[in-house]
Order: sequence, then C-alpha cells, then structure tokens
Amino acid sequence: MSVPVSRFAKWLSKAARLIPAYMLALALFHPQASFAESHKVAAEPISDFTRAVQAVRDKNYQLALNLFEAEAEKSEYEAMYNLALLLKAGKGRPQNYVDALYWAYLAQLGGIELAGELAEEIEDRLSDKQLTPVLGRVAATLERRIETGEFDAIPQLAAYHHILLPEPDFEQAYLWYAIAVALNLPEVIELRDDMEDELEPDQVADLQEESTAIFNRLLTGGPIRPQQTEAKNEN
Repeated sequence: MSVPVSRFAKWLSKAARLIPAYMLALALFHPQASFAESHKVAAEPISDFTRAVQAVRDKNYQLALNLFEAEAEKSEYEAMYNLALLLKAGKGRPQNYVDALYWAYLAQLGGIELAGELAEEIEDRLSDKQLTPVLGRVAATLERRIETGEFDAIPQLAAYHHILLPEPDFEQAYLWYAIAVALNLPEVIELRDDMEDELEPDQVADLQEESTAIFNRLLTGGPIRPQQTEAKNEN
C-alpha cells in the first residue's frame, strides 16, 4: 500500500511554518498577482527577507537573489522557494536549473506547496543524469542539518525517501519516521506505520535496531553514521 501524497501534504501543512509573503516572487511572472503584506510594527528592524521582497518590487533582482540565498542557507523555506524562482527565471544571475531544482526540492520538503509544482516544471528541463546528483545533494543537506541539531529536518528526510525519490525507499522512510516519532515530532505516527506496512517483519526488526542506534547518537550530538566518528578519530 503506497502512502497517499495527500497525507504527506497534510503533515506539511501542520508541521511547517508558512509565510504568505513568499508569493511576492510570483510577480516575476504575474505582475498583477496579489500577495500578502507584512504587518510588522514599523519600529521593528527590517528583516533580510523583507528587504529581498522589496528588491523584487524594485527589480533589483541581484540584491533580491543574494538576500534570499542567505536566508535559504538558514533553512528559511519561503526564501528557498523564491530563490528557486529567480534561478529558474535567470533574474539576478544566469539561469541555473540544477540549483533552482535543488532549492525547490528543499522548499517542497519544508512545506511550500507551490515548490512541488515548480520542481516538476524544472525536472522537465533536465535529464535523468542531471537529476540524480541534485537528489543526492538534497539528502546530504538534510543529513547535515539533522547532525547539527535541526531535528525538524528528520521527517523531511523520511519524506525525501518515500516522496521525492523516483522509486520510494520504504526502509529508509520507515527508519526516519520512527526517529521522528521517538522525538515527538508532529503528524508522523501514521506515516511511520504506513511505511511498516510496506516491509517484511525481518526488515522492520533490523530497521528498529538501526533507528535506535542513530537516535542515541543524535541525542549525544554524534553523527548519523558510526564510521564518521571512526574517521574523525583516525585523523
């Protein structure tokens, strides 16, 4: 039984923090589109995200892209989506479909529904040979975030394995959803159980042992894989 995408979308809508201001970047293609304005008190410092939004309005796309990129590196999903839009359009920097898809994937996993549509558009412009390293880059980024304590990336890594990959990896999806449940992250119990339904009992037992080992390492600030610790010790 495959997991309905709608259930994953339901989790995204509840678990992710969505800011409607990211819609502004659509003005690149639809100048008449409406978007939400910020209602922050004027006395508050202007955020880099707000500055980037204003830069888009001013058609200063290079500044906007640089600001969105800096925010995207801080795991701001709305900035990731806007950055992907700019890179796809070639505004502020020459077109780069590979980088645009990378940021669109991360934004999609972070709960930006429109990012999924954007990713599909970009995928059509790339070959399978180009798509594979982008997916690997996304996985590496999520793992790095998890190892630095951003545990909200754990269910995103699980979703990567069962939603984003061309062929779902139910074993890895189960493993990471199990860790997410253990950490009491929201809306993941049913997803974990759905992954278990795709596996054999022997697989589940092995994955439970592996997930427990990873869980314990992460709680002590360790790496996902034990060989990473061994390599550090050797150096």
